[in-house]
Amino acid sequence: MIIRIAETTEYAEVRGLYQACNYNGGVRDNDIVVIAKDDEVIGAVRICTEHGIKMLRGMQINSAWRGKGIGTLMLKFLQENFDMKDCYCVPYKHLKIFYGQVGFEEISPDEAPGFLAERLKKYSDSGLDVMIMRIKI
Repeated sequence: MIIRIAETTEYAEVRGLYQACNYNGGVRDNDIVVIAKDDEVIGAVRICTEHGIKMLRGMQINSAWRGKGIGTLMLKFLQENFDMKDCYCVPYKHLKIFYGQVGFEEISPDEAPGFLAERLKKYSDSGLDVMIMRIKI
């Protein structure tokens, strides 16, 4: 297994993983997509820009590969290869320690850009137990 930046030609395979994981966030050509690849893409996460804000989105691992540390390796790859300062994410609350291992800290909706506070409310209203996190360093 290798972790690396995906080529845009591999985005269809990333979309296939996302579909298999029931994730609807998609992939855009200007996203930075990090993949874990064995014979196929088994994990993906992306950095995108929304409203001028750097966002970590779409952390998904093929169900057969979960619990093997692949998500942690992808986060550390991002941390080592990209400036993650002022990057935000909206993960499930039970993943606070997972994202915290690379410097994400929970923030209140009042501290977040307006579109993220609105997204948090929308997700929470639909029953998702999520929070907003940011890397400040």
